[in-house]
Amino acid sequence: MSPSVSLQDAWHKQATWSKTAGELKAEIARSRMRVLALVIATAALTTLAAQFTPAQGKAATAWRVVAGAGGACSALAAILQGRSKEQDRTAKWTRARSASEALKEEVYRYATRSGDHATGDADAILRARVAKIMSQVGDIDPVDSQPEPNRRMVWAVRST
Repeated sequence: MSPSVSLQDAWHKQATWSKTAGELKAEIARSRMRVLALVIATAALTTLAAQFTPAQGKAATAWRVVAGAGGACSALAAILQGRSKEQDRTAKWTRARSASEALKEEVYRYATRSGDHATGDADAILRARVAKIMSQVGDIDPVDSQPEPNRRMVWAVRST
């Protein structure tokens, strides 16, 4: 027996929001890694600059160049951190992951006919719940509205 259209739609949306959450989390990690690399570069360059003494003639120029590069790395790290909007990204990631998990829960409840899905029109209940979950993430752009086919599709479970 093949799954209902409502079940297929809900599972497709779950896969889309899971992928969206994964991409948002990866963006956060990339942003943090860029800033971390610049902070490490700042520390290394300023440590190196401290090894030169300005009174050493040619070393004075090297000291200025290395110290300037360290300062530039520090400034760039601050600019990137300020522009990262990490708090907004983290909130979107959390909401996308929550939507994905809520959709998965509804799919499993539908498939096992448990909770509210045990009585009444399970398809109508599933559609209503999916619509409610989708309304809560309407301001977040999903990464891909056509994710790869999900091979772990849930099939309806029937009691005997």
